[in-house]
Amino acid sequence: MKKTIFFLLFIAIGMTSCNTTSIQSTEEVQEFIIGKWHDETVESGGVITYYRFEITAQEIKCWKQIAFLDGTGTGLKGDDKWEEQTPVALSIGNVQAEPANNQSYEKKYRTLGDCSYGTYTFEHNSKFGNSLNFKDNNSVNSDTECVLEKGWEY
Repeated sequence: MKKTIFFLLFIAIGMTSCNTTSIQSTEEVQEFIIGKWHDETVESGGVITYYRFEITAQEIKCWKQIAFLDGTGTGLKGDDKWEEQTPVALSIGNVQAEPANNQSYEKKYRTLGDCSYGTYTFEHNSKFGNSLNFKDNNSVNSDTECVLEKGWEY
């Protein structure tokens, strides 16, 4: 019985470790980030910015769509046109760290690409795990930061 419990515990720990990405490994970070991602932000004045990203082994592509809340605050107006931003070469930088303080947890991150319109990072937070983030330098509120979700579906 003890061997069975030990074996099950060993398998559970092994499976859990398979679901995490080591920020120390460039290959694992690349495997985590490749694919399609999305997010949306609600800005002051009723502006909503939708983002779509496609990351390949060579580059990061970004598309933006902007909509406005109508006068009732429930509907959207604007066109359905996605504007493609200039692609960014994928460049997985070195691991950097921000120490924990009273209000946050230790965060390690790697810059993935930097351009005039924003910054891409892969982050590992000691409490919340891994995330892919985008900081938009050209948003309505300037310096809007998004935590991206996998896929293009909203």
